[in-house]
Amino acid sequence: MKITPKMKDKMAELRAKGILFKDIGIKMGVSSSTIRYHLNPAYKERIIHNAKAYWKKLDPKVKTKIYKSRREYLRLYQNRKYKESPEWRKRRIDCSIAWQSKMKKKKK
Repeated sequence: MKITPKMKDKMAELRAKGILFKDIGIKMGVSSSTIRYHLNPAYKERIIHNAKAYWKKLDPKVKTKIYKSRREYLRLYQNRKYKESPEWRKRRIDCSIAWQSKMKKKKK
């Protein structure tokens, strides 16, 4: 969900009334972290700083290999989980079978 300027104004108005971030999030349909991010400049700055620090810590080989795209990262993660965990493998296969049967029904 994209936060619009109108939504930001509404968030600020509710926060000025003393309503908690969690309650504002429930009313607006977003997480409390999103509310904090948009209303508190220090929180936003800290989040950005932590993300940059985490990215700097990563080995350059890992950055280029794994994080080229989110899809690539997910594919590698799923392949690793598939090899390591029989329970996860079974759930994954069951989901795949369910999806395929759903697609067959849609085509009919």
